[in-house]
Amino acid sequence: MSIHKVRQLEDQGASVMALAADVVVADRMREVVDEARAAFGQINGVFHVAGVIRDSLIQVKSPRDNVDVFSAKVFGSLVLDELFRDTALDFMTLFSSTSAYIAPAGQIDYVGATSFVNAFAQSCQGQRSYPVTAIGWGLWKGVGMVGRLAAPVDVAKGDLAGGQAQTMPVASPHFDSRHATRDGLAQLQLLTGTLSATQDWVIDEHRLGSGEALLPGTGYLELIRAALAEVGTSGAWQLSNLVFEQPLFIEDGATRAFRLSLRGDERRWDIELLAEVAHADSAAGFARCATARVTPYAQAAPVALVIADIEARCSGAVSSAAGAGSLQTRQENHLRFGPRWRVLKRLQLGEREALARLHLPAEFASDLTSFALHPALLDIATGCAMDLIPGYADDDVAQNLWAPISYRGLRWHAPLEAEVISWIRLGGEASVKSDFAAFDVTITDAHGRVLVEVDRLTLRRLDGPWHAPRPAAQSEGVAGAPAARARPQTPGELALAHNVQQGIAPAEGIQALSRLLAGDMPAELIISSMKVEALAAQAQAISAASAVRSDARFTRPELDSDFAPPRDATEKVLAELWGKLLGVEGVGIRDSFFDLGGHSLIAVRLFNEIGDKCGVDLPMSVLMQSPTIEGLATVVRGAPYSEDAASEASQAPAARASATPSLQYRHVVPMHSAPVAGRTPLFVVAGMFGNVLNLSHLANLLGEDRPFYALQARGLYGDVSPHESFEEAAADYLVEVLQVQPHGPYLLGGFSGGGLIAFEMARQLLARGEQVLGVLMLDTPAREIPSFSFGDRLSMLAQSARREGLGIVRQKIVGRLEWEKEKRRRSEQPAESAGNGSTNFQSQRIGEAFMRGLIRYKVPHVPVEVAVFRPKLNVKFRLSAGRMVDADRNYVREDNFWTPHVGTLQVFEVPGNHDNMVLEPNVRVMVALLRRVIDGLDKG
Repeated sequence: MSIHKVRQLEDQGASVMALAADVVVADRMREVVDEARAAFGQINGVFHVAGVIRDSLIQVKSPRDNVDVFSAKVFGSLVLDELFRDTALDFMTLFSSTSAYIAPAGQIDYVGATSFVNAFAQSCQGQRSYPVTAIGWGLWKGVGMVGRLAAPVDVAKGDLAGGQAQTMPVASPHFDSRHATRDGLAQLQLLTGTLSATQDWVIDEHRLGSGEALLPGTGYLELIRAALAEVGTSGAWQLSNLVFEQPLFIEDGATRAFRLSLRGDERRWDIELLAEVAHADSAAGFARCATARVTPYAQAAPVALVIADIEARCSGAVSSAAGAGSLQTRQENHLRFGPRWRVLKRLQLGEREALARLHLPAEFASDLTSFALHPALLDIATGCAMDLIPGYADDDVAQNLWAPISYRGLRWHAPLEAEVISWIRLGGEASVKSDFAAFDVTITDAHGRVLVEVDRLTLRRLDGPWHAPRPAAQSEGVAGAPAARARPQTPGELALAHNVQQGIAPAEGIQALSRLLAGDMPAELIISSMKVEALAAQAQAISAASAVRSDARFTRPELDSDFAPPRDATEKVLAELWGKLLGVEGVGIRDSFFDLGGHSLIAVRLFNEIGDKCGVDLPMSVLMQSPTIEGLATVVRGAPYSEDAASEASQAPAARASATPSLQYRHVVPMHSAPVAGRTPLFVVAGMFGNVLNLSHLANLLGEDRPFYALQARGLYGDVSPHESFEEAAADYLVEVLQVQPHGPYLLGGFSGGGLIAFEMARQLLARGEQVLGVLMLDTPAREIPSFSFGDRLSMLAQSARREGLGIVRQKIVGRLEWEKEKRRRSEQPAESAGNGSTNFQSQRIGEAFMRGLIRYKVPHVPVEVAVFRPKLNVKFRLSAGRMVDADRNYVREDNFWTPHVGTLQVFEVPGNHDNMVLEPNVRVMVALLRRVIDGLDKG
């Protein structure tokens, strides 16, 4: 589609040059502008149309989501203004949105971003030589960000996620097409296909007792595996938090389209599987069936299992199939399996563990060419040991199907083979009465080599009888058909679909834009096919209707239990999680999870987050036994609440404010609490003034991959004196680092002067015999404090005079006199009047102590890997022997002077300057480089 439009323009005599850049990266945008000027001679007008939408409730928006939305509009506008402020443009047109006036639910960040664009255009009036106009566009019909999101997507034409998509070839028979584009700074890969019982054995051979065909849970896994192969993922990978949100039924004789989307990059893909669903009151759309996350698996391959040892333990009950036959599994009381599911040859049960031998029939061995995670083989390998569940054998199995609701994790090492062995372990407290059971499964080849590992496959007992046929009336009409078993569309979704159909037609929008450019251009205007006042009233009505829906409650309902607030850190964490996942304000510790509207899918997410944030892996049955925060907190902390153990948390706020803070750490500051348990933490030392606040943007981005801790200086709070040496600071920091992470490998970093302390920490850790993966230097120099000779100073003065004229000499003299005067005034100022403990005074003390330590510190040689990230060198003076000096009279060099001091060195140039390289938007470029370096260190 894009190529067709370009050819149309070229046929009319236009020249089109496509250049790619992130509008928030000033250095790259400057290069693009220079390339355009070199090609066309001049630039006459600028359209700023970039935008990102992350619709969601504010309580579940992440900092990165908000910054993604703000970056395109806010930082993009500022970057373009900086580049063109002194250019004789005919116009600069900024695309805003009617969202700024309508304030639709879920768009608080986008409303703020577009409001900024409007205000910015107003502020430019009379301040620029060209008109700056913000156009508040309404919905477009079938195009634009919202138009494409709401309207049926024609992927055949490359329309995807608000941008033009590149169509890619597909090798897997699972998919019909693949399309790639960008969603903000992330890649978006969309794979599409259709499922039918007629053409797909994975559907036809997996049916309920009533005959309804549906995709098995293992079929979702095979689709994900195939999608990863399509986007180039090679080697081992790990899946986490796969949640099945609704079954994917297929009616006989019908087809059902699906979409598998992967958002992110090769380091982490967020995955959604959506299936086509028709609603009686609207056109066909797509409903989400499952979500998951996939990351590379960088650790060594697991050790092969000793099968004989497991067989010796699993000798309680042994069943073997006769000849070429197969064993029937207990789940077949509720499911009708086809011949590919006839794979179970031998099953041995032990105490909470089982060993199964499986063999895919020879006539289906060719399946493994396309189905490397064979759904039938995997289904039986993970579900053949239901008798391990206490009480299962006594249960009325004809009435109860146990269906998968989530996989906590799955690690892929190699494709399944025709003959495999499955070692199954019952996890946690599982029983028929609890309605939940969880299994850990390791699948190997015939010799014990591990192929696939499954963590916490959770099953839920469903109400039956599932083998009974559906009433005839249920199969009539779209609304009752299995393919339409999805949640009804919300009022907001229905309104959006309707409004898009009433939106601006592309030809009308282009015509309106042409009239605007041909006439007077105001600072701000609205172009909409519908009345903005009516849309705003509609948005308010939808918000009010959503607030009273049973699945979108925002205030604590009336319960039998009185409200009781959290009393310690554990209860506060759980209350925060419940509030976020249930959408309830003011959750009390004695409120029942189920009384607040909780159900199994929310419970899966809850337990995943508890595992990530608290490091505790709990069985789902715990929620049945302890459905309150008070009871669950007892399990998490391993003991009932104790006032003595939580005395600080139980104090009144006034008492806590008046008391001397008793912090767990004085130096370590946890900066990001995303669910990244198990990844090597990153410890970053703050700059010379010791304050960690300017590392928050870095933490928001890198903290998504691993725990991120900043290290602040001694003396920021209280009356403690700052460290006088880097060796002492490093030793004190390590005391707390070792409490967080007792053993290596360690990953260290430092911003500015903090990198020198991080380097000293690495030296001390190596001396202890610990492993250090590397040290990340964020513009940290290893130079000594410069001492210029008279000849050097004379040369610098001459160079300044050549650039700026002889008047610079007088300026230098006046500046030196002013500096001496200020120095004398500060030395005569009484200590008690220097700020009396203020933040500025503390920072001054820390900075002065840092400089004293810098003078004494001789950078040693440490055999560690170091990566330097620095902005472009700002060379103002060039002296003898190749020495370069910047505007602050510091030596500069390409390697920041680290080469003689380290084992191996990498140097990367990043956008921005020394101060703003760690701030949005420049930090995003640096984070992409940091991730690449850290990946290399982890694998090395």
